[in-house]
Amino acid sequence: MERRFSNFLFLGLIISVLAIGGCKVGPDYKAPEPNMPANWVGPAMAAESNLPAATERDIVNWWTTFGDATMTSLVERAVKSNLDLKQAQARILQARAARGIVAAGFWPEASATGSATRSRPAVSADSPRAGAKRSLYEAGLDASWEMDIFGGVRRDIEAAEADIRAAVEDQRDVLVTLTAEVALNYIDLRSFQQQIVIAQNNLEAQKRTAELTRRRFLGGFVGALDAANADSQVATTASVIPLLESSARQAIYNISVLLGQAPAAMLEELSPFALIPPVPPSVPLGVPSDLLRRRPDIRGAEAQIHAARARIGVATSDLFPKFFVSAA
Repeated sequence: MERRFSNFLFLGLIISVLAIGGCKVGPDYKAPEPNMPANWVGPAMAAESNLPAATERDIVNWWTTFGDATMTSLVERAVKSNLDLKQAQARILQARAARGIVAAGFWPEASATGSATRSRPAVSADSPRAGAKRSLYEAGLDASWEMDIFGGVRRDIEAAEADIRAAVEDQRDVLVTLTAEVALNYIDLRSFQQQIVIAQNNLEAQKRTAELTRRRFLGGFVGALDAANADSQVATTASVIPLLESSARQAIYNISVLLGQAPAAMLEELSPFALIPPVPPSVPLGVPSDLLRRRPDIRGAEAQIHAARARIGVATSDLFPKFFVSAA
């Protein structure tokens, strides 16, 4: 009996080693290698144009290079409160939870049962006295473990980890788009405000010119056509100002929505006139050869390819037998 138990234990140990370190069916993922040109084609690099090299902080916080405190504040508030970004962060948590569920399949499953009953025989004519009370207790434990010999569970875990990377890159993609949209709408707002000021100054000058032309017409120095042209120019400039004001309000509405607020929530804060942010002395370009690797949408697509290839292994493992170890 002792020898049979030793043989069974040795066989179980061998099966466990095969299950943990066994083969994984399905194709292995290999990162794609893009066919890059041998030389950089385009404008001169920062080092060649005597510009300071961009640091990682400059690239990540690129909006701070404009030196506009209001724009920096808007971007930071958008990062904290944007609803699309919060949704992308929730998808990361969902992917991590799904990975935990998938990884649970790599370990044994166990269930326990228990019951307790207490009874006393009923009083009858043959037995006028009640019998003694009886108590019955039962407990059970069942365990089952699927040996991952062909790697189906490990492929499923690999796919879940790739899903996590894809969700992270999706969140970064939303972050890049969000910061760009906030900065673009803010610069558009200040541009529209500057155009409104210029249009108003032009309107005042054109009104004075029209008045002088009208007086000259009454004095007989110019014809009626000149006076009509001057009035037409005033009307044209006056009609442009409402369009610019509407565009400025639309930019404020866009910024408010990007910050997760009602469209009119930022009107009081952003309506006052301010100058357009100055152009930074240098643009944080980074290394041109790393441009593709800095794009989160490309990295996310690679993670999705990795997950899809791993799930091929999961589907392939279903074609092979499954082995279980059970105990009760």
